[in-house]
Amino acid sequence: MFPTSPAPEYASTEEYIIPIVKTESDGNYLRVRRKTTKKRETFTLKFVCLHSGYDSIRTFFDTWQGTAFTWTHPTTGVVHTVVFGQDKLTRSVRPTHSEFSIILEEL
Repeated sequence: MFPTSPAPEYASTEEYIIPIVKTESDGNYLRVRRKTTKKRETFTLKFVCLHSGYDSIRTFFDTWQGTAFTWTHPTTGVVHTVVFGQDKLTRSVRPTHSEFSIILEEL
């Protein structure tokens, strides 16, 4: 289970993905079809928190990177099975706090 503290900022973003295949013919016709029947979501969570909050996320990243885990959407309450969408954590360090973002990809 993903840590509940620190909470992400409301500037976080979401992507809803339904992959398609586009084929263009010689007659300039375009054919489009769904590539899969499965839909996925990607969540980019932005954090501005104390350095201890970053340390909490980093410890979770160390433990769960490359493994699926559950994350509860903070506004809808829907539980998603996700993985980290990147291989690294990057943060901006300020005197009193850290700023960073993470990407969670739904399985």
